[in-house]
Amino acid sequence: VTNAVQLEVRSAWVEREQSRQRIVVTEQAIVQAEENLNAVKERYRVDMASNSEVLDAETQREQAYTNFHNAVYDEALATLRLKYATGKI
Repeated sequence: VTNAVQLEVRSAWVEREQSRQRIVVTEQAIVQAEENLNAVKERYRVDMASNSEVLDAETQREQAYTNFHNAVYDEALATLRLKYATGKI
């Protein structure tokens, strides 16, 4: 039983740490996606890019935000699992 509890705690802790790392990475991806979108919009404004390029950049930006929010939710869930595994809730 002790090994099972230790494994549950360790698994929840690892999951939380991975989620925290994903948050940092996805924050950086958002910045890059925003910069890319701004650059493509500027190129579109001067007729150097097509509207499909702008739509692709918008899609990439939205995916970056989706990935970020998924990481935040995963971190919150992992924190709850860790609290449960350690008997704090």
